[in-house]
Amino acid sequence: MLLKKGDSWNGGMNGPSSGAWNRTGGRSAAEPMLISSYGTGARPLFKTNGIDTSCYSTTATRGQYMALVGIECYNDAIDPASPTYLGTTVRADISAASPTLTNMASTAGILPGYVAYGSGINGLVVQSVTSNSVTLNGNPQFTSSQIPIQFNKRLTQSSFALTGTTNFLIVEDCKLNFGSLAISNMITATTAPIVGLNLRIRRNLFLDAYVLGYGGNGMFLSDNQLAGGQVLIEENLVDHAGWNSSLWGVGANVFSHNFYLHDNNPSISFLRNITANAAATGAQVRNGGTIYDNLSIRNPIAFLTDPGIQFNSTTYSYNVITEGSDIVVGVRSATAATTSGNKVLNLDGILTAGNYNFMNQMIADLDNPGALSGSVVSFTATTVTMSGAVAAGKRGDGVRAGDRLVVYMPRVQGIVLGSSGNFAPTVNSGGSSVYPIGSTVFYFPAGYTLPSWVVPGMNIAVASKANDFAGGQTTIASISADRTQLTTAAPTTGAVVGGSAATGGEQDKFIIWQSIPDTLHPTQTVGPNNIFTTSSGYYKPSFAYSPQAFTRSINATGNYYYNWNTVTSQNVIDYGLSGSNTNSPSKLNVAGSTSYPNATVEAYDKSIGGPGTVEHFLTQARLQSKDNWDSRYTAQAANNFIRNAVGCNCSQ
Repeated sequence: MLLKKGDSWNGGMNGPSSGAWNRTGGRSAAEPMLISSYGTGARPLFKTNGIDTSCYSTTATRGQYMALVGIECYNDAIDPASPTYLGTTVRADISAASPTLTNMASTAGILPGYVAYGSGINGLVVQSVTSNSVTLNGNPQFTSSQIPIQFNKRLTQSSFALTGTTNFLIVEDCKLNFGSLAISNMITATTAPIVGLNLRIRRNLFLDAYVLGYGGNGMFLSDNQLAGGQVLIEENLVDHAGWNSSLWGVGANVFSHNFYLHDNNPSISFLRNITANAAATGAQVRNGGTIYDNLSIRNPIAFLTDPGIQFNSTTYSYNVITEGSDIVVGVRSATAATTSGNKVLNLDGILTAGNYNFMNQMIADLDNPGALSGSVVSFTATTVTMSGAVAAGKRGDGVRAGDRLVVYMPRVQGIVLGSSGNFAPTVNSGGSSVYPIGSTVFYFPAGYTLPSWVVPGMNIAVASKANDFAGGQTTIASISADRTQLTTAAPTTGAVVGGSAATGGEQDKFIIWQSIPDTLHPTQTVGPNNIFTTSSGYYKPSFAYSPQAFTRSINATGNYYYNWNTVTSQNVIDYGLSGSNTNSPSKLNVAGSTSYPNATVEAYDKSIGGPGTVEHFLTQARLQSKDNWDSRYTAQAANNFIRNAVGCNCSQ
């Protein structure tokens, strides 16, 4: 299907009722289904208008052999600057004794189902509306007069949502405004894992994605669970995913990232992407791979890698990591004063103070980088008094690399309950049936076999969605000869959460939390010629590497560290680096590090005729398309400039 450039549609490609374009895929890798464009002008534009939750979606096995090329999707209904934005802010009187907000000047634009955020109102849902009042599904935490409340329609951020079996997928030259690419290879009783997962994601723009009350990601790739295949992610721009500073329900958090690529996938080729202004991480390539010539700008954590469940090796080379930032945990203006050793925050419309603890993800102290943490002394609708330290949870990591102590195994397809235990189910607080069990057999999806390193005696658990170890902890008693079934000993704690006594239902995930054998630890190489730098006017990283404590070996040599200073008393820190680390950042004297004022994105932007700002560089990068590709606004060009500025002589 070819769509005329310059044309636009209200609603997604699936259509509000027919869903014609999500019912099938292509014939083969050589004969994919193509959705693209013809003619001249701007990309064909789909505006969801709140009609569709995504521009394109698939389920089951329909996401195979697909090519989406040169399409633009705009989730205008979640853009606060759009005239079709489905949200509003109104002041109201609130009471901790009633779910009804009163004395509202207007309730225009507020509908049942909308979500409310404001002082003491953290994601309550609108039940009914009158001309001057709104009733929620719960009471506010405070009683106060004329508090500003935001009301928004909850919509998905996934412009392209492929759920089920997705393989041999090409997404190229697409622009997703206030939307993301989500590839969720959900393994079910009828959907086996993919042998040889093949994805090609090139030269796309994923911009300003967020999910109300959660955060979200710019691109998400779920676990596939089988080895093999090729995943190429090349020359994309992801900017400002996972948070929105205009909305109280979308503060940044540690779970939202520009790229979020899960553990159990083939090794990924992550090449020459620009990742900027992430909520938390510029790119989580959790399964490892080749991280080459990428540009990270103003990300709290630039890159995070693990070997993944398939124990992939990882190599970082020729990346430029600049202007590390902190997680912007607050989205409301705050002023802080110290009274009797406590911090008093004065705010207008905070999310929620909580009952006992003031969470890092809620509010930022604007006087210092980082969040506040500690115990709440008291709170009102507009003030919070708390004890605790400033600058908890500082970020600014260049690279977080290491081996996982806890390994997440595949979703369990079912269980056969053992001979001991009380099989009469009880219902937990979440509504799921809980079965106390004895020895239990777990079996896995068709096509999946347990890795060879999984052996009897290892610690194991079945996890719930809320808690990694809520489903019962025990050890592996035996494994079937074909490695498709696993029998546990009687659990030491917990119970299995499932759907029926016969099978137990599909579990959320399987966990082995024993340390992985040393012989299986893959190489984690950071170098050569990665550049860690920052401008003098922006928050500086506290450390270049933050490997996890159980990291076995990271080879970090031949890199460049420039323009750093000490925002706090910390110098550049490495956490437990071992192996060959002749250029470990902990050996650097940060205060005396060489300054290269031209080793910045600002200097590069000025050198090509811009005003010399990161904002201008990213604005121009957001205009890229296959018809108007400007090589000046690419990771490769900016990186080469910065490499030359520090004397690397290693242009790529």
